[in-house]
Amino acid sequence: LLTLSRDEAEWAGQESKLKYELDLQSSLVDARQEGKAEGLAEASQKAHQEKLEAARNMKRDGLNPEKIRSYTQLSLEEIARL
Repeated sequence: LLTLSRDEAEWAGQESKLKYELDLQSSLVDARQEGKAEGLAEASQKAHQEKLEAARNMKRDGLNPEKIRSYTQLSLEEIARL
């Protein structure tokens, strides 16, 4: 009976350690996914800002809005607001 109890205690300790390791790995995966999502959002916003700047320059150089739209994929409304 004493041996069985020690085995059960060892098993419970190993289960606890495994659960901790799995929880830690899960937290790391979640953190990576959040970081990737934030990075993608920042990159997307930066790309949009670069398109707006290019469109401003094209508009200043006299290109028509349709041509600017075809180069930048910005909407005509966005181009008109520049």
